[in-house]
Amino acid sequence: LSGFSGALRNCKLLSATLDSSWSGIDLGIALHADDRGFDEKYAPFFPKTLRSDFHPGIQKRGLLGSIRLSRDIYAWWENSGAFLESQAAGSLAQFSAALSMFFGGLNFQDEVLPQLGKTISLVFRNPPENEERPSPSPSIPGGALIIELKDAKKFGRPFIVAFNSLVSILNITRMQQDSNAPSMLVRPEKVGKVDCYRVDLGLPENPKNPGIEYNFTPSLAVTGNRVILGSTFDLVKLLVEESEKAGDGGKTGVPTYAKDRVYIDGRALGSILGTNLDFLAAQQVVNKGAGLEEAKKELTDLRELLSFIRDLQLESFREKEAIRLKLRLGLIGGNTIVEPSD
Repeated sequence: LSGFSGALRNCKLLSATLDSSWSGIDLGIALHADDRGFDEKYAPFFPKTLRSDFHPGIQKRGLLGSIRLSRDIYAWWENSGAFLESQAAGSLAQFSAALSMFFGGLNFQDEVLPQLGKTISLVFRNPPENEERPSPSPSIPGGALIIELKDAKKFGRPFIVAFNSLVSILNITRMQQDSNAPSMLVRPEKVGKVDCYRVDLGLPENPKNPGIEYNFTPSLAVTGNRVILGSTFDLVKLLVEESEKAGDGGKTGVPTYAKDRVYIDGRALGSILGTNLDFLAAQQVVNKGAGLEEAKKELTDLRELLSFIRDLQLESFREKEAIRLKLRLGLIGGNTIVEPSD
């Protein structure tokens, strides 16, 4: 948010637009800078990146939601004193030292940060349906962190080392809490030509009543110029497949200001809500003391409301000397779905 506060300081004009129809609502806000332009110290918040087909590709594979942020993290880190209080800057240094331990002794600030690209994403997807075995209760969507690197072929290995180090530390912690706890094992697995690393949690196969732990198969992959760390192997596999299709992006293209984007699929959110309806209602009874039927009705009404929402999108980006924000609420009318006009 520091980037927007910086844009507001030199803002001479704020304009807003509203476009509504039965297919959705579009709200746009623009901050226009004065003759001084935007302060260059805020440049890390609005980097230029090359176009890639990766994110449009994974969008078509059906997501619950996604968050994509573009920042020049290395430039921000180097100038963090201009944005942080002294106490926060000290915590940042401690954080850097802790991360250096995971990366096999590499100095995080001097050796890891310069290799990071300018886009970091979080994606979420509902667990795939499996009619052959019962679903875990509760059923939790899979999530994955996608970090872009400047050259993953040269610098992907430290992330694999960090992943294995983290699993080893978790194993030690589990053994200290319960000496009979099964060890987690990292098992290599191929997705096409890409090496993935999947954590075997040591859980019994085919349980009658799988619990929350059966939602997780932590996995890591380095593909193209992306490091993908996911809570489930199925999601990491999907992302690897789309990354291999998209490649490293249009290296011959012209860099343009990147767009930050938040996306939520209303139907996917309604679906996971329906899957966990009984569990969530029971939680409402415990936490709020509500009646079970009353809690179920509230959740059912919310699910009914979500059935009219196609998606919610929030975008923010820079255009020369203007900062733009766009909020789009897509609605479903009858059996017809119409995309909002651009």
